[in-house]
Amino acid sequence: MLTALHIENIAVIKKLDVDFSGGFTVLTGETGAGKSILIDSVAFLLGAKAQRELIRTGEDKALVSGFFTAIPPEVTAYLGEYGVALEDGSLTILRTLSADGRTTVKINGRTVSSTVGRNAGMGLINIHGQHDNQVLQNPSHHIGYLDRYAENEAALAVYAALYRQYQKIRAEIRRLTENERDKERRKELLAYQIQDIEAAALSEGEEEKLLSRKKLLLNTKQVSKQVLTAYRALYKNSKGPSASQLTELAADAVTELSTIFPEAEKIAERLSDMQAELEKAAKEITAYMPTASENPEKELEEIDERLDEIRRMKRKYGASCEEVLAFLEKCRDELRAIESSDETLEKLTRLKNSGIENILALRGDIPQNFSGNLDYKYAYQLVAQIKEWGCFCIGGACYPEGHPESPTLFADIENLKIKVDAGCDFLTSQMFFD
Repeated sequence: MLTALHIENIAVIKKLDVDFSGGFTVLTGETGAGKSILIDSVAFLLGAKAQRELIRTGEDKALVSGFFTAIPPEVTAYLGEYGVALEDGSLTILRTLSADGRTTVKINGRTVSSTVGRNAGMGLINIHGQHDNQVLQNPSHHIGYLDRYAENEAALAVYAALYRQYQKIRAEIRRLTENERDKERRKELLAYQIQDIEAAALSEGEEEKLLSRKKLLLNTKQVSKQVLTAYRALYKNSKGPSASQLTELAADAVTELSTIFPEAEKIAERLSDMQAELEKAAKEITAYMPTASENPEKELEEIDERLDEIRRMKRKYGASCEEVLAFLEKCRDELRAIESSDETLEKLTRLKNSGIENILALRGDIPQNFSGNLDYKYAYQLVAQIKEWGCFCIGGACYPEGHPESPTLFADIENLKIKVDAGCDFLTSQMFFD
């Protein structure tokens, strides 16, 4: 139900707020008072085609917003498919029109397409006028009338869940079976990429190790010199005493001194610890001494070739060895999935056929000549009511609203009767199984 309407810069209206209380509301006024502008504003809000001439002279945009309560369940479900949630069971629709003719639609603050806004609006308001009985003439709503008339909400919910599952399975089958040529090309590409990466035989951290080894080979003389200098200075030096030897000498002297000055014993202990640390550091430094290479030039050449191969892999498949290996696993998984698609397709086909059987089990007793339709017993009853009365009633409400003898509404019923005379298909679900 439309509870409040806000209009800005529509025709002669600068700004207008209209609140609708419960019950029947009548807008009266002389010709040109603006009654039709309100109707046009509602139609614009519901998705009617917008003309730039609708914008008030001198303004750069126009907007209409409506606040709705008592939202029909089908509208709630429809908007839920597009991520629009109701706030306390209410909806706010906002539609704007800019001077360049572009429109934007927001529902509860979420931007949606004009089609979504129009479809939602048709379930909220029905405009009655010359050729304006929109919902009644829209074939997409006919099955909704039938379901409400049949009072089959529980069966409909089960059917909807089964049919959504069926559609999902059918879409997956279509994805697996279409473009067989593309699938073969994809298999060939994946096989080539897998073979190419496997031939390179990369390992995690390999590039870093090679770069470190290359740097060491390029600086062997300098590294060897510095390691040897540090080792001799710390631990063993043929040209003079090392730091370790001098520290040991000092520790021995202070130890003798402690016989006279007992407090000096702690200093001697510290010097002994320092001497041990110096020896330990000297031994650790020797780990940096380059390992002997029979042919350093050849080893450097082999390292460069390997680095070139790694760079080639990185250009094609990833920014690092780790990324290239991850890409390899992804290719293997995709290839396995393609190669097993026949088995998957067979499984999905069985699931689809099972889904069809479950759906058809809901149909009940259906005449043989209408094997593709649902709810025929209620469809026949509803069609008979329309033919006899010129209208139909659901849950205490009659459609079209008002007296069936009204010329405009009666014309709409006559249009439906033409469809009814051709059969009741316009009121029933059509199902086609691939």
